[in-house]
Amino acid sequence: MIFAEEKEPLVEQIQYPIDDLLVKPGDDDPVFTQRPVPVMNFLVPMDCVGDLLMAWDFFSSFSHVLRLFQFSLDDFENAAVYKESDSDLIVEAHSAILHLLIKDESEYHTSIQEKKRDLKVTIFTFLFTLEYRGPTRLDGYHFMLDVMVKLNILSELVYWALMTEAIRGQLDEYIEQCQAIMLTKREEELEDLTKRKEGQQQQKVASLTKGSDAAVRVRRHLCK
Repeated sequence: MIFAEEKEPLVEQIQYPIDDLLVKPGDDDPVFTQRPVPVMNFLVPMDCVGDLLMAWDFFSSFSHVLRLFQFSLDDFENAAVYKESDSDLIVEAHSAILHLLIKDESEYHTSIQEKKRDLKVTIFTFLFTLEYRGPTRLDGYHFMLDVMVKLNILSELVYWALMTEAIRGQLDEYIEQCQAIMLTKREEELEDLTKRKEGQQQQKVASLTKGSDAAVRVRRHLCK
């Protein structure tokens, strides 16, 4: 009697990092039958939503480095569109970034020092005015600006802040944490794969052993 050798199923190994769309849901993940409807009811124009989300994500991610209390996206959006006076939240946000840039003595700080004051209010001259008056004073300019200009200013500040040593150091820590998580996940997957292979091998050996015992019994029966 010939016993067919069982073939081990091929297990596709995932090489991380991968695109989000390639991540398969786990056994415990909820099943979504419909795609969520995108939120469109922003107070700012849709052209500004990208800058709004980027700035808010920056403040939320690096609040510890900036020494800034975290705030919700709704509060940040309401502060950005507020036109009665300078919002405390916006003042604190600008102050936190400017303190960071001045302390770091980055390229931004050098360029501001070399920039001559201009009467025309642009993003760059507004930043110069903040530096000239002091990082905690926004009165006289900011609340009168269009929300698109406000968010452009914040985007420019975030761009320079991302180049500082403090923020880059925090980014390095985040990257190391992600790498540690990925390494742990890979080790768990390899351990699970090894256990499955060992289980399959044991089943294969047990199946062959049963087959051999059956063949021996058949031969003994025929010999009788």
